[in-house]
Amino acid sequence: MLIDMKDTVMLCFRDLITAPGDSIAQHKRLIDDYGYCWWGWWMKPIEDVPNELLLKIVRTNSNHGSDIFLYDCGQYGLYRATLTDVAISPTNVGMSSPGIEQTPEYYVHVKCRAWFKLEGIDLVPESDAKLHLIKYVDFPSWRLEETHDHFKGKNISNFQELDQMAVTLWHIELPENL
Repeated sequence: MLIDMKDTVMLCFRDLITAPGDSIAQHKRLIDDYGYCWWGWWMKPIEDVPNELLLKIVRTNSNHGSDIFLYDCGQYGLYRATLTDVAISPTNVGMSSPGIEQTPEYYVHVKCRAWFKLEGIDLVPESDAKLHLIKYVDFPSWRLEETHDHFKGKNISNFQELDQMAVTLWHIELPENL
């Protein structure tokens, strides 16, 4: 059986400054209040922003938003989020959130290299089982991309595999029905 696939990204996050589950809760509150929130990407110094890929994902479904995924590496959870825009810093220094009121207070003064405008965040039911349906396309933010070459085109095995990569953004391919 042929399965229609689509490309998107998955971002890694962890509640280091907030209580477990509070990062998602705070972003969802802002979505309830304003219709959207800004999610800052706390990338690692060894990573670069994949500008073209992010802009392509935003443009692909500009009328209704594009699905991206958020991976909670602290609680091993997977969330689907609706991406409607991305703001990319023109410099390596990063930039403040494009919407301070729509950004959780705990990182309103943090400068990030990319900010994602999200209009919805929902837990993916049975995240463990559904994770296996997702394939790695590549690792566009990782400067040492060849270290992960053997994963390209393979399905994600489990959350622990993601942790071992030390990557915070994955270019992934998923079935339409996920």
